[in-house]
Amino acid sequence: MLESISVALGIFVLRVLGNTITTLRLVMLARGRTGMVFILGACESLIFAIALGSVVNNLHSILNLAAYSLGFATGGNVGIWLERKLTTGYITLHIVSTAKGHEIAMAIRAAGFGATEFMGLGAEGEVMMVESTVERKNLAACTAAIQQTDPQAFITTHALQSTRRGYIPAVRPGLARFLNR
Repeated sequence: MLESISVALGIFVLRVLGNTITTLRLVMLARGRTGMVFILGACESLIFAIALGSVVNNLHSILNLAAYSLGFATGGNVGIWLERKLTTGYITLHIVSTAKGHEIAMAIRAAGFGATEFMGLGAEGEVMMVESTVERKNLAACTAAIQQTDPQAFITTHALQSTRRGYIPAVRPGLARFLNR
């Protein structure tokens, strides 16, 4: 009994590790980091083969099948959590306001972020548009400053692959710098 629990635990750990690596590999793929994608892909496939082999050798074991499935699901969540901790993601906010565009830009700047203002023409006339790029972890703070100034402002966001120059704090040192290249 102890041996079957140990095997199931091993399968679970391998799948968590394997799917965490898969998530990080996909992030590196999106960033064009081919060397990292190669290394992570090799590790991922080796772990997958070992874990799958353990399950296939004991298909009658519900415990092994459950460990495999739950390890996969857990690994995806661990991978997302790890990616958010290790990499700096950037979000661009596009804000449209019919009356308070300048005030929104000032509120964003007062909150410590950069903002660019420009005029636009909407269906009902002139509008003020503001654009700001922030680290993903600062999205809530920036959005709160906008909403406090103009609750009716139209806000859209999109994730950026990379940034160059501009008013954004420097990337964190260490492993985060390596992963954010």
